[in-house]
Amino acid sequence: MASHRVTGRSRHETTYTKEESRHGRSATAQNGYAATLAPQRVGRWCSAIPAECLWRWAGDTDTGFGCRDCASGSGDTDRRPGGRIGPDRSAGNEDHDRHGTQARPSLLRGLSQGGEQKAQELGVTFEYVAPQQADPALQVKIIEDLIAKKVHAISISPNEPKSVEPVIAEGMKQGILMMTFDSDSPNSQRVMYIGTDNKAAGKTMGETMAKLLNGQGKVGIITGGLGALNLNQRIEGFKEGVGPNIQVVDVQATDDDLQKGLSVSEAMLRAHPDLNGIACVSATGGPTLAQVLKSPEFQDRIGKLVIVAFDDLEETKRAIQEGIIAATMVQRPVQMGVLTVQWAYDILTGKAKPPFQNIDTGVTVVTKENLNSYTK
Repeated sequence: MASHRVTGRSRHETTYTKEESRHGRSATAQNGYAATLAPQRVGRWCSAIPAECLWRWAGDTDTGFGCRDCASGSGDTDRRPGGRIGPDRSAGNEDHDRHGTQARPSLLRGLSQGGEQKAQELGVTFEYVAPQQADPALQVKIIEDLIAKKVHAISISPNEPKSVEPVIAEGMKQGILMMTFDSDSPNSQRVMYIGTDNKAAGKTMGETMAKLLNGQGKVGIITGGLGALNLNQRIEGFKEGVGPNIQVVDVQATDDDLQKGLSVSEAMLRAHPDLNGIACVSATGGPTLAQVLKSPEFQDRIGKLVIVAFDDLEETKRAIQEGIIAATMVQRPVQMGVLTVQWAYDILTGKAKPPFQNIDTGVTVVTKENLNSYTK
């Protein structure tokens, strides 16, 4: 298991005032929102954290955890059937990435693996869901539905950080633990973020590119969605990491759509025949760029154009083996899954005490040399 480090506390984190009650320890946020954080009584709708409770992870596109099998405010538990481990593959719920393509299965599998592993240790059931459409409005609607079901905790990977601010506030108001993972909403009232410090990851990516180019040259950047905070943080870090003598001449977005990624890659290569390198800050960029470079028009640039990618799709790893991609930044999704379930559980049961700090799960730089030995 890869190690992680704890980063500094966000200036937007929620602080609590503790108060003992006969039902357990309640916590009231500075904004007046209340949540019950006791081992014996978690939230308004459940008398305990039974194994029957469904901890729900709505994948990279949407939301996170929560017991949805709890019935009434009396504390009784409605033990309805359902609540299985693994991805929800019901209508509209496939393993899609932030923009509706299957571009991040490795990340989602890792998140599921880590979450499932920790949930089994804690005696709760785990499930994640990743809807097809990465529409911010759809994401908000799903979170609203989970809030209406009186779940205990929701962990969100926001499509757009501002779009989820009101619904996060509403969840906190309803006494639900609101967290973020993978992509943050730093100005929201979320309690903590668990995942890659994307600016630090971008800086590592930039430093890797600078080393491969000997500190000189012109590069382009292929991103996913222009509004995605995590990707913009990677770009910011990348520009810092490459140093002053490497010029970023173009930034293009694929919207994390594989077909668009092909056309964007072709357009960038044609517009900038003198490029020395391309950084792909989302998962789709590496595979689509590698595919384009294999075409007759561009194959003479293989080995001359330095490509640094993000994540470890099979196509990306194959391109590293073939010498098309020089390196990729691999996140640690197993750690994200493990830590998000553990922290949600610990906060709800009162084992973890505020203030809560963000957790950076880090990245591993993967090249041909460690392609068969790196861990997540």
